[in-house]
Amino acid sequence: PQGFGLTVRTVAAGHSLTELQKDLEGLLSTWKSIIEHAKSAALAADEGVDGAVPVMLHQAMGQTLSVVQDYFSDQVKSLVVDSPRTYHEVTNYLQEIAPNLCERVELYGKRTPLFDEYKIEEEIDNILSKRVPLDNGGYLVIEQTEALVSIDVNGGHCVLGQGTSQEIAILNVNLAAARQIAREIRLRDIGGIIVVDFIDMLDDSNKRLVYEEVKKTVERDRSTVKVSELSRHGLMEITRKRVRPSVTFMISEPCACCHGTGRVEALETAYSKIEREICRLLSTMDQKADPENPKSWPRFILRVDQYMSNFLTSGKRTRLAILSSSLKVWLLLKVARGFTKGTFELKPLTGDKEYKNGHETAISVLRPTEGGFHPPRKKLTIFPIKKWKSSGK
Repeated sequence: PQGFGLTVRTVAAGHSLTELQKDLEGLLSTWKSIIEHAKSAALAADEGVDGAVPVMLHQAMGQTLSVVQDYFSDQVKSLVVDSPRTYHEVTNYLQEIAPNLCERVELYGKRTPLFDEYKIEEEIDNILSKRVPLDNGGYLVIEQTEALVSIDVNGGHCVLGQGTSQEIAILNVNLAAARQIAREIRLRDIGGIIVVDFIDMLDDSNKRLVYEEVKKTVERDRSTVKVSELSRHGLMEITRKRVRPSVTFMISEPCACCHGTGRVEALETAYSKIEREICRLLSTMDQKADPENPKSWPRFILRVDQYMSNFLTSGKRTRLAILSSSLKVWLLLKVARGFTKGTFELKPLTGDKEYKNGHETAISVLRPTEGGFHPPRKKLTIFPIKKWKSSGK
């Protein structure tokens, strides 16, 4: 149009001239509406109408219409919504850009929630899961790192066998994995470099079949996807244009316990840290304790999570007792709410009142019970440690 410039995005590739013309007419209509609103607001402001300005000239479409614009096309059989308001919003929008799609919009009216009817919750849970099962018994393991996404194909029990039968079983698993991988990268909106480790195959023709299957299944993807052939080690490199952060990052956040690594510190490791921290605090103290005089031993308060508390207080001779006797210290153990697994806090204990109360509590906890010793589950526990003497027989 005169006085305008046009930018044609790569997503327009493959669309007909009629579709592009329709998009252009829609943009011109939107621009005309903006100009009319601006002129009306300016005229009202000149006449001194109160509240005439500022005025919103144009508002970008919401999330629902953005999804309709990006994904709803002739290839989609139906669009189901469970809100009358959303239904009218979508159909009114489609009347302007694609009237032929209006009849494919359905208003859901059953009592069963929409997400339950179509098992959407299960799909969302699967998106957050690293392990994805395949129909033939195999499974995928999807790991997302800073640099790339790795997908490992595992056959499970369905690849057991020898010779030709095993090769066919492996091929079937790899073909099923190829179809599922294309679906997963679309659902999770994974972008960047994707490395797939398929199960090794001996026949080069089978490798070619897997490559062709991946190429065919990624054709449905709206993003630009490039697929390389399998290497001699069974690795395939896939690159997909990154448009936005993946769905995993959008609907989840890093774990507060493991900080996104997927693993937490072992209790034995945390136990060693506690021991080193006690030694560190002892080295800063001016007054040295007499190993033969327990009354002179330093006193500390140790706050830990419930898992570490159970770890320290289980068994006949507890780890807490061993730690106290070996380092010649008194430890007042407390379970702290809100502490993640392996987190602890160690401070010198000040004030005899708190210590005496803890001591009295510990006496009742440490009494032997019928049927053996049970680990204490009190929130406040102190173990008075005396010098261990081996009884001769």
